[in-house]
Amino acid sequence: MSEADFWTNSASAESFIREVKLKKQSVADYEALVRQLADYEVLLSFWEAGEGAEQEIDAHQNALGRAIESLEVKKVLSSPEDS
Repeated sequence: MSEADFWTNSASAESFIREVKLKKQSVADYEALVRQLADYEVLLSFWEAGEGAEQEIDAHQNALGRAIESLEVKKVLSSPEDS
């Protein structure tokens, strides 16, 4: 399909745009998880140095676990049939 034909076929264009949006969201979710993990590692290093609170570590660890579970669910439900 040529580039000009692509945009005249609205069903194909909409499908493509939907797929791009899903991929962008997946990347954004992954980047957020990486940032959350980096924050957790910093807190853990403070705690290991005796400067952090164990409650704060636990809270971040729980939040990180929930974020991972959320991404797993999104991945399972990301097929076109689930849209």
